[in-house]
Amino acid sequence: MDYWIKESEEKVDSDIYILGIIANKIDLDINNQKIIKEGESFAKSKEAKFLSFSAKTDPTKKLDIFLCELVQEFLIKKKNMKIKENNKNNNIDNNKTKENR
Repeated sequence: MDYWIKESEEKVDSDIYILGIIANKIDLDINNQKIIKEGESFAKSKEAKFLSFSAKTDPTKKLDIFLCELVQEFLIKKKNMKIKENNKNNNIDNNKTKENR
């Protein structure tokens, strides 16, 4: 999984990068609590959101909510990034105006 995380980090803007990790088919493993704890720990180490999920036993609403939360966080980061860019551009414009006085 480290390979795929590294690949994705290299291809996206780190200011708006959101990572979600889903442990699927958790109903199949008798050690699922151990797997879930390992997944949570791994996700935390990567600053990622984590969801343990079973298509058999969990309602799809659980997955939908998780994905919506990821998208919402992405949109907030993107909006904040645009605000920072606009503020930076406004400061540059204000400095140029002051210099021209």
